[in-house]
Amino acid sequence: MNVEIDNKEILLLLSGVLIYGSFNTIARNASFSFLYDENNAEFQNIKAKTGSKVVIKDNSKTVFKGRVTRVEYFPAEKRIQILAQDSLSLLLNRKLTGRFSGDILSVISQAIKELNLDGAVDFIKDAFSFEIKTLILQSYNTNILSFKTLSAYDIISAALYKYFKNNFKLYIDGNSKLKLFTPFLSTPKDELAFGSDIISSSFSCNEEENLCQIKAFGNLEIVSGKVITLNNSQKNGQFVVIEDVHEYKAVHTMTLLLKERSFL
Repeated sequence: MNVEIDNKEILLLLSGVLIYGSFNTIARNASFSFLYDENNAEFQNIKAKTGSKVVIKDNSKTVFKGRVTRVEYFPAEKRIQILAQDSLSLLLNRKLTGRFSGDILSVISQAIKELNLDGAVDFIKDAFSFEIKTLILQSYNTNILSFKTLSAYDIISAALYKYFKNNFKLYIDGNSKLKLFTPFLSTPKDELAFGSDIISSSFSCNEEENLCQIKAFGNLEIVSGKVITLNNSQKNGQFVVIEDVHEYKAVHTMTLLLKERSFL
């Protein structure tokens, strides 16, 4: 695992590297800390500040790209802790000004282009499946005005509401791409098995929801918003990941909600 700040790898002792997300927020976050010595030349090369670029890689694969949102110093421990937020979520929360009108995909594309993101067309292509694009391109038009009152996320959500009503969620996946979850169109692509992948689990339920908390050996692709299957020798269950904490070089902790009860 490697952590870079403004393209400079941290070679000091790292600890507590976490990447975490929640299904109910359009954000992925990271936190990590490192020990320092003012006389160490490596420490002098690290200029972490609010807005600095953060890249975290695991086995050469980029698992987080974001910006520093907070730097905390602990002099007694000679330790610095860095908090960062995914770059895409920072952009999506930027307030926009303008009229956004047309069919649903046109409005989404207009909002994305206002952010000056490269490859707005590719962004749309990756975010939505062909089946969903075909459905929402047909006769669903909207007109949204914003005078720095609505964020890009607000505009995209309002456009999608025209078709999906309350039956959708937007989330950011582990590759820093915007994804759309719908309870009827989203199918599980990942599976965790009791006795091999899952280390420990607990289940609870009430009149409103069935929850499962698990600790499992890592799968970097399982993040909040994914639909997964829990498999044991007797039966399978489909769950939506609503919270995830990825602790690298260790295990991942996930809170799951039974898929059929996701939108009550």
